[in-house]
Amino acid sequence: MGKKRGGRRSERQSSTARSEGEKQDEGGSESGSYISNRTWEEEHDQLDEENGIPPMSAGAHSPLPRSRAQRSGSGEKDDTLADILEALAEKRSTTREEQLGVLYEHMLAAPSAEGVYAARAEILERLLASLGKGGAEAVLACRAAGAFCVVLGPDEQEVFRALRRRLERLVTRGEDDEARTAAIRALAVGCFICSSVHHDTLELLELFVDLLQGTSQGEPLMDESVPAALEAWGLLATTAGEEYMQETGGPVVVPLCLEQLQGGGAGVETRMAAAEVLALVYEALHPKEEEPDPEDWRAEQARRRAVAAGELVEEVPEEDPFMAEQWAEAVGVLGRLQAESSKRVSKRDRKEQRSVVRDVRAFLEDGETPEETISFQGGSITVTSWERFCQVNALRAACRGGFQNQLQTNAVVQEILAEDYAAAHSAVDKKAYYAKSSSMNKERTQHRRGARQRRQAAQQAFLDG
Repeated sequence: MGKKRGGRRSERQSSTARSEGEKQDEGGSESGSYISNRTWEEEHDQLDEENGIPPMSAGAHSPLPRSRAQRSGSGEKDDTLADILEALAEKRSTTREEQLGVLYEHMLAAPSAEGVYAARAEILERLLASLGKGGAEAVLACRAAGAFCVVLGPDEQEVFRALRRRLERLVTRGEDDEARTAAIRALAVGCFICSSVHHDTLELLELFVDLLQGTSQGEPLMDESVPAALEAWGLLATTAGEEYMQETGGPVVVPLCLEQLQGGGAGVETRMAAAEVLALVYEALHPKEEEPDPEDWRAEQARRRAVAAGELVEEVPEEDPFMAEQWAEAVGVLGRLQAESSKRVSKRDRKEQRSVVRDVRAFLEDGETPEETISFQGGSITVTSWERFCQVNALRAACRGGFQNQLQTNAVVQEILAEDYAAAHSAVDKKAYYAKSSSMNKERTQHRRGARQRRQAAQQAFLDG
């Protein structure tokens, strides 16, 4: 598969600014949520208690404990970040919108996450306030929230829970399509990176399916937001597990993708997203056979000779008839799209659609593995699976121009690319950024130790009760 154009489905860079007279009260419309805040919190407190996570009601006015550096006054101080956060408290909406863009770029361009980690409680507070404003400010806050989660890293359940409430309200009740699209992306990236509870993943997967089916609470999903919902589902589906893909990914989502591909009104972005989700599901349901261990090579050769001679019958698992029919239909639909020459679509979009459709069709027919090379300072990485494509593209959309820096400095991004990154990046560079003696690593260790202690205390209280 040829190299894809990076960020081809990323959100628009700017949004029409709202005048000061159109500003909404901080916190948004609480009564507009499809389920009351109290009910939502009580339901999730119960689920979190079962998973050993302290309830939100225990710290309703402080969504995140202050970091060790903030409590002690030590740690890496970022004066630029402090100025940005101060400006985000301004009353003028245009100032806040401008500073949200500055915050986004600053977090992604920083040489390390130490400053962001030290100020994470204040950053979260500012983001939550802006998410409740709606309009252009909410769009920018969603983008900053996604970047915040990428930079902050894993095991930040309290951050994700606080952001999820506002983001989910925007998705289900938002009136601005651009804000809904940005919230969908931020929700998926936040859960993928920060959440440590599998139930969160399953809940959001269900939400995205409901949005695509038109059965979710709140306003129907507009066409502009469909690609984001497909990509968000695909990102979280990469961590959902085999059982989910067999029960929902195949029988539910594949027909939805075919519907989008066959729909005459679907845009190029929607068709490409639907095609890539098809490939992702097919890959999950048809895993490659692992290369046999060298020690078992002779036994494998003997087995193959016996099968060829008719002395042994090789058992081949049968495909579910419904799914076999769906895949056959998918190949036919993709073939027609590949030959499409509608003048309603620009030449550039037609070329891009054909490229994606051709790759997906080849994968469904012949199992031809896709391939993309990502270059960065000091090396390059080759990605060779649809699962990895989905994850990398989501990170690209979240980081935009800061993706290259995150690729070199962010342990989460490197972990996603795993073996490929380890082979391409020198040990000296990794040590410089991620030495165990770094202040960021020490503070993160302290925070995670505290989180473990709180979870253990909650679990013990639940068992004793």
